[in-house]
Amino acid sequence: MKVARRVVGIDAGYVNFAVCAIDADNFHRPFYWKNSALFKGEFSQKKLRLAIFNWLETDEVRGLLEGADQIVLEEQMVMKFQAVNHFIMSRYFDKTITVWPKTHAVFFGLSLDRKSKKKEAVDLVGRNAVLPIKKGKKDDLADAYLLAAYGHFVNNPKLKEGWLDVNNGGTNQTGRGGQSGRKSGRGDFDVDVVGGPDNKRARAVPVTVPGSVAGGRRIDFSVFEFSAGDSDSSFSSAIGF
Repeated sequence: MKVARRVVGIDAGYVNFAVCAIDADNFHRPFYWKNSALFKGEFSQKKLRLAIFNWLETDEVRGLLEGADQIVLEEQMVMKFQAVNHFIMSRYFDKTITVWPKTHAVFFGLSLDRKSKKKEAVDLVGRNAVLPIKKGKKDDLADAYLLAAYGHFVNNPKLKEGWLDVNNGGTNQTGRGGQSGRKSGRGDFDVDVVGGPDNKRARAVPVTVPGSVAGGRRIDFSVFEFSAGDSDSSFSSAIGF
């Protein structure tokens, strides 16, 4: 599998639309990091459709996304935000994956309740990078950063060396997700995967990784190595338990 050198994380919205791009050589300094409104004023489907289309057509964004090796979107539950993701995926389907909010929360050892997760995400990102704003809404910027970082770390754990953990500020240096892994013993199984190189049914091998304490309880998560269909490509995801 080709290792992604440049990963773009996108936390879709229309009032807060956060984008962060990280190069594999330096996760401490994103080379693109913005949170802005797609449009202002009263919401309408027409406004949203036009706004995301215009955003994708700008030279800045086209250059950013075409130059990315991978695009990581946060899976959305609300239809209007799903529409934003669909627009992006329709343009860059071959290199876009979606990640559930709880997946990367568990991966980074964050709490699972929304309010605590937002604060902890900002604190965690602040340990590892300098946020582009000192005041105002930082959680969307933090989420976009963690999506991009997730794209790097889950596929190449060595890149996580030097990462400051959310719990004690220590450095994660070994194993997948900063921890040493062990076989779960559950065996291989078939799963349906969203995104990836060919969107085919995939063979998954689960590896349970000891997690950290989040929200007052220990959470383990499993990292799944996927080899999709007849393709030689593979990619990874993580699901908390």
